[in-house]
Amino acid sequence: MVNRPANCVKATTGGMAGAGGLMTVTVDTGSGQVQVASGSHSGNSVVVDRCYDAAIVSVQVRGEANDGWSGGITHSWDGGHTYSAMQCNDCTGTSWSADDIVVDGNNDGMGPDTWCHNGAACTLVATGFSPTTTTTSVYVLQAVYLNGGSSYLGHNGLAVGVFENVTTGTKWSLIGIGTTNCTLQAVAPMESGDSFLSSNGTGLYMVSAADTDNERWTIAGLC
Repeated sequence: MVNRPANCVKATTGGMAGAGGLMTVTVDTGSGQVQVASGSHSGNSVVVDRCYDAAIVSVQVRGEANDGWSGGITHSWDGGHTYSAMQCNDCTGTSWSADDIVVDGNNDGMGPDTWCHNGAACTLVATGFSPTTTTTSVYVLQAVYLNGGSSYLGHNGLAVGVFENVTTGTKWSLIGIGTTNCTLQAVAPMESGDSFLSSNGTGLYMVSAADTDNERWTIAGLC
């Protein structure tokens, strides 16, 4: 048995015509950017699939030529069991999600909604990531009061609720243990892809990114 490190990054070329192209990828785990891929990458190929013991501070991508690359760049907190799209805060286009991103040496790659154009080195971060809140553990949250036998907080793929049995939908990664609050991310995302527990003050629901105070939770003794 091989113990795979918890923090993983994966970049996969899309399957559409023209998706393959030239791109450099670097990863920073706290000691600066280190190149992990470069050159041409064909359609449907895995460009990067690496896991690290240290938290991934950021990933940078850059188009090497006018032959642009497009595909998805994702991050895992649990050793590759589940992945979610990374976020590109300095990209252009109509989206920040790297789930479908084009990386180009010029600016004619317009398929996806997230663009890293003109040979820029664009920086990607894990959703909900903060360099000062990297501790992640998996927990099951059980209510003390049993309502008809159902006591485990989670989701069934479609909605948040309380369930009788422990499943992948009732397991949560607590990100930020030891700080003033935590982010709760479901180990298995919903069918919509949403995985972060949020509240609007009257109810619970799931969102795709933990970027507001609605996704912050205080847990006595932990965060």
